[in-house]
Amino acid sequence: MPQKVGMKTNDNMKTLILFLTIVSISACKSDSTRQDATTTILNNEKKESSIRIEILNNSQFICFTPIDCQLEYVVETPPATSDSTIMLSMAASFTGQRMDTFKYSNICGTYLADSIVYNRNSGITTNIDASFAYWNDSAYFAKGKDKDLLDSALKNNGVFFMQKHVLCNGERGQMNLTRSTIYRVLAKYNDKLCVIQNTQPMEYMTFVQGLENLGIKDAIYIDMGGWRYSWYRDEEDKVIELFPVTTDTKYQTNWIIFRTKKK
Repeated sequence: MPQKVGMKTNDNMKTLILFLTIVSISACKSDSTRQDATTTILNNEKKESSIRIEILNNSQFICFTPIDCQLEYVVETPPATSDSTIMLSMAASFTGQRMDTFKYSNICGTYLADSIVYNRNSGITTNIDASFAYWNDSAYFAKGKDKDLLDSALKNNGVFFMQKHVLCNGERGQMNLTRSTIYRVLAKYNDKLCVIQNTQPMEYMTFVQGLENLGIKDAIYIDMGGWRYSWYRDEEDKVIELFPVTTDTKYQTNWIIFRTKKK
């Protein structure tokens, strides 16, 4: 049974200038009790491929929406910030153990990497009970281990991995988290695939309720605790780190990246 390393949270909330900006925006709000999806857009889409950033629900959430990007799932070698075609990078699947040597079996759940199925016989566990797939610009969320999605993703040279069910077709998953912290999901918002996280620490059920208030019906967990180091590229091609490098960052084994589409 893999350790629940990916479920651990990190007290270091120094999320650089981006979150300082969010705090400033939040401080300027006069009506903090409203639950409507008020939106502030922080950047302009100057390029064909970009990451659109929105501040939602009275600055409680931040949404990263890739525009004209291709989703990929990569393993072993961390995505390089020097690769200007990568617009966003963050951990995807849970990692079982902190290991100095990479092993495909150390990534939890069934997944596709370089068109090869790994951990094909992995079953459903308490922490891994949902499937995500992507191909041809379409994203799919399912409860449990969806073999049809796996087969279709493989056939279409797409993405497939397993994670924790947060929301699936509006149904909440079972997750026993009580700590007040920053949570992150891969989700569909306004019919677009995106990454959403809260801007200030909150309890997990409050986080899920906030997603529901935004109208989100599909989301899987991608909060990686001590190794949730991630980054995106802004409209000026500068790399913005969402969380700082920690001692656990070197143990990350897999990532989802959004890459500029080939023309």
